[in-house]
Amino acid sequence: MADEVCGWRGNRCAPCTALQRLCFKRQSLCGRHGGSKIAICDTVNKKAHYIGKKAGIGGLNKPIGVAVDGEGNNIYVTDSSQDRVIVYNQNGDYKYTLNKKGQFKQPTGIAINESLGRIYVVDTHKHNVTAMNKNGDMLFEFGKRGSNEGEFNYPNSIYVDRHGLVYVSDTLNFRVQIFDPDGKFIRQIGSIGDTPGRLARPKGVAVDSDGNTYIVDAAFNNVQIFDKEGTLLLFFSSMGIGPGKLWLPSGISIDEKDTIYIADQLNRRIAIFQYLRYFPH
Repeated sequence: MADEVCGWRGNRCAPCTALQRLCFKRQSLCGRHGGSKIAICDTVNKKAHYIGKKAGIGGLNKPIGVAVDGEGNNIYVTDSSQDRVIVYNQNGDYKYTLNKKGQFKQPTGIAINESLGRIYVVDTHKHNVTAMNKNGDMLFEFGKRGSNEGEFNYPNSIYVDRHGLVYVSDTLNFRVQIFDPDGKFIRQIGSIGDTPGRLARPKGVAVDSDGNTYIVDAAFNNVQIFDKEGTLLLFFSSMGIGPGKLWLPSGISIDEKDTIYIADQLNRRIAIFQYLRYFPH
């Protein structure tokens, strides 16, 4: 049910926060919190190589979020220390930087809507989301600090589904909020609590091919799955170091085969699970 990608013997990665699956290459990218590189992990050959460096043009200091465009040609990395988004090609070579002066205070999560050509960036310090075009020109922002609908309290991760809906992990409001492509609030999933269906520290969020929403909770060390109406279906995993266990999980990505990849930070690995559909007789 679970395996490691960036965690095989002799090649352990630093704790990773965000995760983006490169389905066409069977590779995963994980952002290294507190490090200066992005690990590209080859799931077939069990090897890893890195992009980014700590100094100079295109250097990284504290990479957090990572996203890949639909063609796989560009890799977008948020650097929360340098307050910018850095773009690399698929070989990891620096291309350019998306950053207007003062645009970001602490960029973290990042996601792309290919059909609209939009890049969404979560700014944890500003408690909002910025929508840009691929040239880095700001289109609009939505959200401010607060606890009402459409407001945020230290948001973290972001995801865009196949319908263009935008999911934002509103971490210290203990929920995930869902918006239309233009930032209009639709609904939320979760509320504070320590029982199934409640959230304590929501981080990564993703959606499978059936439209179910997966929310990683770093406090519970598990993943909760909700249906399209926001009803809890099930949860899996708990704190530990063995197969199928998680320890301070963060990012999540789901590929076209509904294989689930979770950045398992303090276990220094990517845990892999498989969504198994239920077909009633």
